[in-house]
Amino acid sequence: MSVGDNRAYARSVVSLLAASGVSEAVLCAGNRNAALLEAFASQNRIKVFSHFSESSAVFFALGRIKLHGHPVAVVTTSGTAACELLAGVCEAFYEELPLQLVTADLPSRFRGKGAPQGIDQRELFGGHVRGFWDIEKAEELPLPEEIS
Repeated sequence: MSVGDNRAYARSVVSLLAASGVSEAVLCAGNRNAALLEAFASQNRIKVFSHFSESSAVFFALGRIKLHGHPVAVVTTSGTAACELLAGVCEAFYEELPLQLVTADLPSRFRGKGAPQGIDQRELFGGHVRGFWDIEKAEELPLPEEIS
């Protein structure tokens, strides 16, 4: 995927989040999130917070949901960093809070190859999420009503 494709894909993700009711997002530091940072910075519908710790970010997001009652997204682009979100995901599930996650990993062709920071994220959160999408192209993004 080219840099231009990544930017277009990132803009599509941010637009999808906004269309599904997300008005705040918590972005975690990551080596591969430049396109997403740019996409969030170039829009004004979603307020952005930054956290360096994924486990802190998810609980900060839950606090924002409880404060305002609207969906909040947590964004992390390190494959293994998504594991740090599990405790917050479980809490959101049992409290029925509208937490949305955007996690990124290496392309699927790297799965099972021992790639650094790569992990198969499918089913990572088990039955503690209402749904997940394993997407590699913008055309595969779900509709807003599928994620809200």
